[in-house]
Amino acid sequence: MKAVRFLSVAMLLFSLNCVQSQDCTPDPNFIQCLPSGSLHGYLFQVFQDTWGDPQGPSPCAGGWNATKFEYEFKDFEFHIHEDLYIDLDVKYTNCRFYFYGGSKLVITNKHAIIQEPHPNATDIDAEFIDCEFSGCNELWQGIKPVVYDNHAGPNVTLTGCEIRDAYIALEVSRRGNFDISSTDFIDNVIGMEATWWRRLNISGCTFEGQNILKPPYSGLTLNSNVSQNGIISELRETFSVLNSVDVNSFINLKCAIRFTGGSSPSRLGVSNQIFVANDTCIHAENTSSVSVNRNDMTYNSIGINVVNPKAGAQINIGTGGKNTMSCANNGLCFSAIQLRNVQNAERAIIN
Repeated sequence: MKAVRFLSVAMLLFSLNCVQSQDCTPDPNFIQCLPSGSLHGYLFQVFQDTWGDPQGPSPCAGGWNATKFEYEFKDFEFHIHEDLYIDLDVKYTNCRFYFYGGSKLVITNKHAIIQEPHPNATDIDAEFIDCEFSGCNELWQGIKPVVYDNHAGPNVTLTGCEIRDAYIALEVSRRGNFDISSTDFIDNVIGMEATWWRRLNISGCTFEGQNILKPPYSGLTLNSNVSQNGIISELRETFSVLNSVDVNSFINLKCAIRFTGGSSPSRLGVSNQIFVANDTCIHAENTSSVSVNRNDMTYNSIGINVVNPKAGAQINIGTGGKNTMSCANNGLCFSAIQLRNVQNAERAIIN
Protein backbone atom coordinates (compact mmCIF):
# COMPACT_ATOMS: atom_id res chain seq x y z
CA MET A 1 0.00 0.00 0.00
CA LYS A 2 1.41 3.37 -1.01
CA ALA A 3 2.21 5.57 1.95
CA VAL A 4 0.49 8.95 2.02
CA ARG A 5 2.90 11.63 0.85
CA PHE A 6 2.85 14.77 2.95
CA LEU A 7 3.65 17.03 0.01
CA SER A 8 1.46 19.85 -1.16
CA VAL A 9 -0.23 20.18 -4.51
CA ALA A 10 -2.25 23.27 -3.66
CA MET A 11 -3.31 25.35 -0.71
CA LEU A 12 -6.89 26.51 -0.29
CA LEU A 13 -7.85 29.29 2.07
CA PHE A 14 -11.57 29.10 2.63
CA SER A 15 -13.80 31.56 4.44
CA LEU A 16 -16.36 30.52 7.02
CA ASN A 17 -20.10 30.55 6.32
CA CYS A 18 -19.73 31.18 2.60
CA VAL A 19 -22.72 32.28 0.57
CA GLN A 20 -23.01 31.02 -2.99
CA SER A 21 -24.06 33.45 -5.71
CA GLN A 22 -26.43 32.24 -8.38
CA ASP A 23 -23.75 31.57 -11.01
CA CYS A 24 -21.57 29.71 -8.48
CA THR A 25 -24.18 27.24 -7.33
CA PRO A 26 -22.60 23.76 -6.88
CA ASP A 27 -23.27 21.40 -9.76
CA PRO A 28 -24.16 17.85 -8.64
CA ASN A 29 -22.47 16.47 -11.77
CA PHE A 30 -19.08 17.51 -10.40
CA ILE A 31 -17.07 16.35 -7.39
CA GLN A 32 -17.46 19.21 -4.94
CA CYS A 33 -14.61 20.88 -3.12
CA LEU A 34 -16.72 22.60 -0.47
CA PRO A 35 -15.25 21.94 2.97
CA SER A 36 -17.14 23.30 5.91
CA GLY A 37 -15.52 25.74 8.28
CA SER A 38 -12.34 27.70 7.79
CA LEU A 39 -9.46 25.57 6.57
CA HIS A 40 -5.82 26.38 5.99
CA GLY A 41 -4.49 23.34 4.28
CA TYR A 42 -2.64 21.77 1.40
CA LEU A 43 -4.64 20.00 -1.22
CA PHE A 44 -3.40 16.46 -1.83
CA GLN A 45 -4.36 13.24 -0.01
CA VAL A 46 -4.82 14.84 3.41
CA PHE A 47 -5.06 18.39 4.63
CA GLN A 48 -2.10 19.84 6.48
CA ASP A 49 -1.93 22.92 8.59
CA THR A 50 0.52 25.70 7.82
CA TRP A 51 3.41 23.74 9.35
CA GLY A 52 2.77 20.56 7.40
CA ASP A 53 0.99 18.57 10.12
CA PRO A 54 -1.86 16.37 8.86
CA GLN A 55 -5.33 17.64 9.71
CA GLY A 56 -7.52 14.82 8.43
CA PRO A 57 -8.79 13.55 5.07
CA SER A 58 -9.01 16.10 2.30
CA PRO A 59 -12.47 16.62 0.78
CA CYS A 60 -10.66 17.74 -2.37
CA ALA A 61 -8.04 15.01 -2.78
CA GLY A 62 -6.99 14.17 -6.30
CA GLY A 63 -5.58 10.92 -7.65
CA TRP A 64 -1.96 9.84 -7.86
CA ASN A 65 -0.28 9.47 -11.24
CA ALA A 66 3.30 8.25 -11.28
CA THR A 67 3.98 8.97 -14.96
CA LYS A 68 4.24 12.73 -15.42
CA PHE A 69 1.93 14.53 -13.04
CA GLU A 70 2.09 13.91 -9.33
CA TYR A 71 -1.63 14.48 -8.94
CA GLU A 72 -4.64 14.59 -11.24
CA PHE A 73 -8.06 16.08 -10.73
CA LYS A 74 -10.94 15.28 -13.09
CA ASP A 75 -14.52 16.57 -12.94
CA PHE A 76 -13.88 18.58 -9.78
CA GLU A 77 -15.54 21.86 -8.87
CA PHE A 78 -13.56 24.21 -6.65
CA HIS A 79 -15.04 27.18 -4.78
CA ILE A 80 -12.18 29.51 -3.85
CA HIS A 81 -12.89 32.24 -1.32
CA GLU A 82 -9.35 33.49 -0.84
CA ASP A 83 -6.39 31.92 -2.65
CA LEU A 84 -5.55 28.61 -4.29
CA TYR A 85 -1.81 27.78 -4.34
CA ILE A 86 -0.36 25.10 -6.60
CA ASP A 87 3.17 23.98 -5.78
CA LEU A 88 3.53 20.44 -7.16
CA ASP A 89 3.09 18.93 -10.60
CA VAL A 90 -0.64 18.63 -11.21
CA LYS A 91 -3.15 18.13 -14.01
CA TYR A 92 -6.75 19.33 -14.01
CA THR A 93 -9.21 17.97 -16.57
CA ASN A 94 -12.78 19.22 -17.01
CA CYS A 95 -12.71 21.11 -13.72
CA ARG A 96 -14.52 24.27 -12.69
CA PHE A 97 -12.96 26.97 -10.54
CA TYR A 98 -15.23 29.56 -8.94
CA PHE A 99 -13.43 32.53 -7.41
CA TYR A 100 -14.95 34.99 -4.99
CA GLY A 101 -14.01 38.67 -4.96
CA GLY A 102 -10.26 39.32 -4.84
CA SER A 103 -9.20 35.67 -4.75
CA LYS A 104 -6.50 34.32 -7.06
CA LEU A 105 -4.83 31.17 -8.33
CA VAL A 106 -1.08 31.19 -7.59
CA ILE A 107 1.32 28.80 -9.34
CA THR A 108 4.63 28.70 -7.53
CA ASN A 109 7.79 26.61 -7.04
CA LYS A 110 7.73 22.99 -5.97
CA HIS A 111 7.45 22.66 -2.18
CA ALA A 112 7.58 26.44 -1.79
CA ILE A 113 4.52 26.71 0.44
CA ILE A 114 5.73 24.58 3.35
CA GLN A 115 9.07 26.34 3.63
CA GLU A 116 9.96 29.68 2.11
CA PRO A 117 12.58 29.77 0.76
CA HIS A 118 12.90 26.04 0.09
CA PRO A 119 16.19 24.46 -1.09
CA ASN A 120 14.31 22.24 -3.58
CA ALA A 121 11.94 24.90 -4.89
CA THR A 122 12.21 23.91 -8.56
CA ASP A 123 9.74 24.79 -11.29
CA ILE A 124 6.57 22.72 -11.68
CA ASP A 125 4.22 21.52 -14.43
CA ALA A 126 0.63 22.74 -14.11
CA GLU A 127 -1.73 21.61 -16.87
CA PHE A 128 -5.38 22.57 -17.30
CA ILE A 129 -7.51 20.86 -19.95
CA ASP A 130 -11.13 21.87 -20.68
CA CYS A 131 -11.35 23.83 -17.43
CA GLU A 132 -13.47 26.88 -16.59
CA PHE A 133 -12.36 29.76 -14.38
CA SER A 134 -14.89 32.42 -13.42
CA GLY A 135 -15.74 34.99 -10.79
CA CYS A 136 -18.80 34.96 -8.59
CA ASN A 137 -20.10 38.24 -7.17
CA GLU A 138 -17.07 40.37 -8.10
CA LEU A 139 -13.91 40.28 -10.16
CA TRP A 140 -11.18 37.91 -9.03
CA GLN A 141 -7.47 38.62 -9.43
CA GLY A 142 -6.56 35.92 -11.96
CA ILE A 143 -3.80 33.31 -12.46
CA LYS A 144 -0.40 34.47 -11.19
CA PRO A 145 3.05 32.84 -11.14
CA VAL A 146 5.02 33.48 -7.96
CA VAL A 147 8.66 32.37 -7.81
CA TYR A 148 11.09 32.16 -4.87
CA ASP A 149 14.90 32.07 -4.77
CA ASN A 150 15.34 33.30 -8.35
CA HIS A 151 14.19 29.95 -9.75
CA ALA A 152 12.70 29.72 -13.21
CA GLY A 153 8.96 30.10 -13.37
CA PRO A 154 6.41 27.31 -13.79
CA ASN A 155 5.45 25.38 -16.92
CA VAL A 156 1.81 26.30 -17.49
CA THR A 157 -0.41 24.66 -20.12
CA LEU A 158 -3.98 25.78 -20.81
CA THR A 159 -5.87 23.82 -23.48
CA GLY A 160 -9.52 24.31 -24.34
CA CYS A 161 -10.18 26.43 -21.25
CA GLU A 162 -12.30 29.49 -20.51
CA ILE A 163 -11.18 32.29 -18.20
CA ARG A 164 -13.55 35.13 -17.38
CA ASP A 165 -14.32 37.84 -14.80
CA ALA A 166 -10.69 38.48 -13.78
CA TYR A 167 -8.73 41.67 -13.34
CA ILE A 168 -5.75 40.06 -15.12
CA ALA A 169 -6.83 36.63 -16.32
CA LEU A 170 -3.29 35.32 -16.85
CA GLU A 171 0.05 36.85 -15.91
CA VAL A 172 2.83 35.64 -18.19
CA SER A 173 5.83 36.37 -16.02
CA ARG A 174 8.57 35.02 -13.75
CA ARG A 175 10.48 33.40 -16.62
CA GLY A 176 7.89 30.68 -16.98
CA ASN A 177 6.97 28.56 -19.98
CA PHE A 178 3.42 29.15 -21.18
CA ASP A 179 1.57 27.12 -23.80
CA ILE A 180 -1.93 28.51 -24.29
CA SER A 181 -4.17 26.98 -26.97
CA SER A 182 -7.88 27.04 -27.86
CA THR A 183 -8.63 29.03 -24.71
CA ASP A 184 -11.22 31.82 -24.42
CA PHE A 185 -10.51 34.97 -22.40
CA ILE A 186 -13.90 36.62 -21.87
CA ASP A 187 -14.92 39.77 -19.98
CA ASN A 188 -11.63 40.31 -18.19
CA VAL A 189 -10.21 43.77 -17.54
CA ILE A 190 -6.97 42.42 -19.04
CA GLY A 191 -6.91 39.03 -20.75
CA MET A 192 -3.14 38.49 -20.58
CA GLU A 193 -0.31 40.59 -19.17
CA ALA A 194 2.96 39.41 -20.69
CA THR A 195 6.18 40.72 -19.14
CA TRP A 196 8.80 38.01 -18.63
CA TRP A 197 8.92 34.48 -20.03
CA ARG A 198 11.18 31.77 -21.42
CA ARG A 199 8.57 30.44 -23.86
CA LEU A 200 5.19 31.82 -24.82
CA ASN A 201 2.92 30.12 -27.36
CA ILE A 202 -0.58 31.47 -27.95
CA SER A 203 -2.59 29.52 -30.51
CA GLY A 204 -6.24 29.42 -31.47
CA CYS A 205 -7.34 31.61 -28.55
CA THR A 206 -10.13 34.18 -28.38
CA PHE A 207 -9.95 37.41 -26.40
CA GLU A 208 -13.43 38.90 -26.22
CA GLY A 209 -15.35 41.57 -24.42
CA GLN A 210 -19.06 41.02 -24.07
CA ASN A 211 -19.55 44.27 -22.11
CA ILE A 212 -20.32 42.44 -18.88
CA LEU A 213 -17.62 43.34 -16.36
CA LYS A 214 -18.32 42.34 -12.78
CA PRO A 215 -17.78 44.97 -10.07
CA PRO A 216 -14.26 45.39 -8.65
CA TYR A 217 -13.23 43.56 -5.51
CA SER A 218 -12.39 45.46 -2.33
CA GLY A 219 -9.17 47.45 -2.76
CA LEU A 220 -9.34 47.52 -6.56
CA THR A 221 -10.12 50.90 -8.08
CA LEU A 222 -11.19 51.02 -11.71
CA ASN A 223 -12.03 54.04 -13.85
CA SER A 224 -15.69 54.41 -14.61
CA ASN A 225 -14.99 53.93 -18.32
CA VAL A 226 -12.86 50.81 -17.90
CA SER A 227 -13.51 48.06 -20.39
CA GLN A 228 -11.98 44.82 -21.59
CA ASN A 229 -8.48 44.52 -23.05
CA GLY A 230 -6.73 41.63 -24.78
CA ILE A 231 -2.94 41.30 -24.38
CA ILE A 232 -0.79 43.95 -22.71
CA SER A 233 3.01 43.75 -22.75
CA GLU A 234 5.10 46.48 -21.14
CA LEU A 235 8.83 47.09 -20.71
CA ARG A 236 9.60 44.04 -22.82
CA GLU A 237 12.32 43.64 -25.44
CA THR A 238 10.28 41.59 -27.90
CA PHE A 239 6.68 40.51 -28.26
CA SER A 240 5.60 38.58 -31.33
CA VAL A 241 2.41 36.91 -32.49
CA LEU A 242 3.77 35.88 -35.85
CA ASN A 243 3.21 32.25 -36.76
CA SER A 244 0.59 31.79 -39.46
CA VAL A 245 -0.76 28.66 -37.77
CA ASP A 246 -1.20 30.48 -34.43
CA VAL A 247 -4.25 32.50 -35.42
CA ASN A 248 -5.99 34.19 -32.48
CA SER A 249 -9.13 36.33 -32.46
CA PHE A 250 -9.62 39.66 -30.69
CA ILE A 251 -13.24 40.80 -30.51
CA ASN A 252 -14.99 43.87 -29.07
CA LEU A 253 -12.10 45.07 -26.88
CA LYS A 254 -10.90 48.51 -25.85
CA CYS A 255 -7.40 47.56 -26.99
CA ALA A 256 -6.62 44.14 -28.44
CA ILE A 257 -2.79 44.21 -28.27
CA ARG A 258 -0.90 46.95 -26.43
CA PHE A 259 2.91 46.92 -26.43
CA THR A 260 5.12 49.45 -24.63
CA GLY A 261 8.88 49.06 -25.02
CA GLY A 262 11.41 49.48 -22.24
CA SER A 263 14.83 51.14 -22.14
CA SER A 264 16.50 48.52 -24.36
CA PRO A 265 15.67 47.97 -28.06
CA SER A 266 12.15 46.61 -28.32
CA ARG A 267 10.34 44.97 -31.21
CA LEU A 268 6.68 44.21 -31.86
CA GLY A 269 5.53 41.80 -34.54
CA VAL A 270 1.91 40.88 -35.23
CA SER A 271 0.83 38.77 -38.21
CA ASN A 272 -2.05 36.53 -39.24
CA GLN A 273 -4.40 37.56 -36.44
CA ILE A 274 -8.12 38.40 -36.57
CA PHE A 275 -9.47 41.67 -35.13
CA VAL A 276 -13.19 42.46 -35.08
CA ALA A 277 -15.05 45.48 -33.61
CA ASN A 278 -12.26 46.71 -31.33
CA ASP A 279 -11.62 50.32 -30.33
CA THR A 280 -7.93 49.77 -31.16
CA CYS A 281 -6.43 46.62 -32.67
CA ILE A 282 -2.71 47.25 -32.11
CA HIS A 283 -1.11 50.00 -30.04
CA ALA A 284 2.71 50.24 -30.12
CA GLU A 285 4.61 52.78 -28.04
CA ASN A 286 8.32 53.46 -27.40
CA THR A 287 9.40 50.70 -29.80
CA SER A 288 12.47 50.15 -31.97
CA SER A 289 10.63 48.07 -34.55
CA VAL A 290 6.99 47.53 -35.50
CA SER A 291 6.05 44.89 -38.05
CA VAL A 292 2.36 44.30 -38.78
CA ASN A 293 1.45 42.04 -41.71
CA ARG A 294 -1.37 39.88 -43.10
CA ASN A 295 -3.89 40.59 -40.34
CA ASP A 296 -7.65 40.63 -40.86
CA MET A 297 -9.07 43.81 -39.30
CA THR A 298 -12.82 44.29 -39.62
CA TYR A 299 -15.13 46.97 -38.13
CA ASN A 300 -12.50 48.42 -35.79
CA SER A 301 -12.25 52.10 -34.83
CA ILE A 302 -8.44 52.20 -35.06
CA GLY A 303 -6.44 49.48 -36.74
CA ILE A 304 -2.79 50.27 -35.95
CA ASN A 305 -1.62 53.05 -33.64
CA VAL A 306 2.14 53.74 -33.43
CA VAL A 307 3.13 56.38 -30.86
CA ASN A 308 6.52 57.83 -29.92
CA PRO A 309 8.82 55.21 -31.47
CA LYS A 310 12.48 55.17 -30.48
CA ALA A 311 15.07 57.07 -32.51
CA GLY A 312 15.96 55.11 -35.64
CA ALA A 313 12.86 52.92 -35.37
CA GLN A 314 11.76 50.70 -38.25
CA ILE A 315 8.02 50.78 -38.92
CA ASN A 316 6.78 48.26 -41.48
CA ILE A 317 3.06 47.90 -42.00
CA GLY A 318 1.95 45.54 -44.74
CA THR A 319 5.42 45.11 -46.27
CA GLY A 320 5.34 41.38 -45.59
CA GLY A 321 1.76 41.02 -46.83
CA LYS A 322 -1.10 43.49 -46.76
CA ASN A 323 -3.42 43.80 -43.80
CA THR A 324 -7.11 43.54 -44.64
CA MET A 325 -8.94 46.54 -43.19
CA SER A 326 -12.62 47.33 -43.57
CA CYS A 327 -14.89 49.76 -41.77
CA ALA A 328 -18.47 49.44 -40.68
CA ASN A 329 -21.03 51.22 -42.84
CA ASN A 330 -22.12 53.29 -39.84
CA GLY A 331 -18.75 55.04 -39.70
CA LEU A 332 -17.25 53.19 -36.76
CA CYS A 333 -13.86 53.14 -38.44
CA PHE A 334 -12.09 56.29 -37.23
CA SER A 335 -8.63 55.58 -38.63
CA ALA A 336 -7.09 52.48 -40.12
CA ILE A 337 -3.52 53.54 -39.32
CA GLN A 338 -2.29 56.27 -36.99
CA LEU A 339 1.35 57.37 -36.64
CA ARG A 340 2.00 59.95 -33.93
CA ASN A 341 5.28 61.66 -33.07
CA VAL A 342 7.23 59.40 -35.42
CA GLN A 343 9.71 62.02 -36.63
CA ASN A 344 12.59 60.09 -35.01
CA ALA A 345 11.82 56.91 -36.94
CA GLU A 346 14.39 55.96 -39.53
CA ARG A 347 11.84 54.27 -41.76
CA ALA A 348 8.05 54.12 -41.88
CA ILE A 349 6.63 52.08 -44.74
CA ILE A 350 2.93 51.46 -45.15
CA ASN A 351 1.70 49.17 -47.87
